[in-house]
Amino acid sequence: MTTKRPRPDVVDSCTIKKDCGCGTLYTTITWDENGPLEVFTKLGKEGSCPYCLMEALTRSITGGLRYGVPLEVYKKQLFELKCDNSKHFPREDRAFSCADALSRSISTFIDNRYWEESLKTKEVDKVNIAGVEILEEVKNREKGFDCV
Repeated sequence: MTTKRPRPDVVDSCTIKKDCGCGTLYTTITWDENGPLEVFTKLGKEGSCPYCLMEALTRSITGGLRYGVPLEVYKKQLFELKCDNSKHFPREDRAFSCADALSRSISTFIDNRYWEESLKTKEVDKVNIAGVEILEEVKNREKGFDCV
């Protein structure tokens, strides 16, 4: 059996915004020196059905990540899942469902390799971390991402 990866006291994270039929989904992915560690989402009001389903899904994803399941597995499994709510919002950039929006957020995270760049930055310039973080924040905001 694989050992559960411990969670460090401090981790880096990136929050990605995607629109879907149930509203705006904010996905936060955390990582440590071993790669992606946790996934959290915010969708709708606490206690609503979409909120509860996304909470259950991201808890499951986080559990898998902590036991060694690659984030890419979840991206592929959730990609282009469709629900009725998406028909009411026919924009090209809108996800087909909440799960598809999560898959697209994961894809954005993976494609931009945030955790690898973050680790390189920390190794190269440990003295000037504050300046590097501000520079990274500006670059990411220009791309439309909110990463810390």
